[in-house]
Amino acid sequence: MWLKTAGVSQSALLAMNYWNGSTHLGTNGSPISLTGTQDWTQVTVAFTAPAGTTSLRVECRLNGPGTLWADDVEVYLGSPPPAGDTTPPTGSVLINSGAATTTTTAVTLTLSASDTAGPVTQMRFSNDGTTYTSPETYATTKSWTLPSGDGTKTVWAQFQDAAGNWSNSVSDTITLDTTPPTGTVVINGGAASTTTTAVTLSLNATDSAGPVSQMQFSNDNVTYSTPEAYATSKPWTLSPGDGTKTVYAKFQDAAGTWSAPVSDTITLDTAPAPDTIPPTGTVVINGGAASTTSTAVTLTLSA
Repeated sequence: MWLKTAGVSQSALLAMNYWNGSTHLGTNGSPISLTGTQDWTQVTVAFTAPAGTTSLRVECRLNGPGTLWADDVEVYLGSPPPAGDTTPPTGSVLINSGAATTTTTAVTLTLSASDTAGPVTQMRFSNDGTTYTSPETYATTKSWTLPSGDGTKTVWAQFQDAAGNWSNSVSDTITLDTTPPTGTVVINGGAASTTTTAVTLSLNATDSAGPVSQMQFSNDNVTYSTPEAYATSKPWTLSPGDGTKTVYAKFQDAAGTWSAPVSDTITLDTAPAPDTIPPTGTVVINGGAASTTSTAVTLTLSA
């Protein structure tokens, strides 16, 4: 327990009352007392409870004029914490086992803490490094909720030892990304048609919280290709058969969120173009003779 006094003329001390149900079994007064004006002082006293004790009542007694404050009352069954321990514990906190990103505000904290003089007893947490939760029993994991809004999130933790010393704040960060990426796909630079199923896709995708990491494609918006590293171009094969063809693309960000499908269309026309150019040729009569005496002649043709 910690005590603080102001203008105490006689004494300020602790007293322990022992009970068995409604039966009072006795009282022990602390051999340590404070007088005058003193700043916060840790008072640790060992008491031996009478046989049959089922409950305890701790009293802070002020004898005579003055003011007495008390805080952080702790009762230990067995050995008390080591006397004179002023060294705080040390520890660490990891969000989602050290993951870089998360798509949800619900995360799991992994805690590790130790103290040179005894056990770590309590822990508390904060999303801003200023306002902390109420202390709770130390454990190695803790379910936690990040503040809403995409971006970098920091969680702070503090640990307390059996002597009441709080550690310095430790922290970890994670990027909250609940918004999928956006992007576009263009076939053959935006051409209206192609004569072959082999085309080139141009890709452009961005994400509000970080890089775009993966992409995948489909000719029917049902069956998609295996995800691959994001790039700005991709060779692709259209489905066979002349007509309008649609290619679909999806993009994934670093948090694992996939975008909605985006698409582009092109007309596949593999039939040969109609022949609209007439042939050319020559005709020569009787080898190019200037005249003949007969109506029967010989034509020499070339085309």
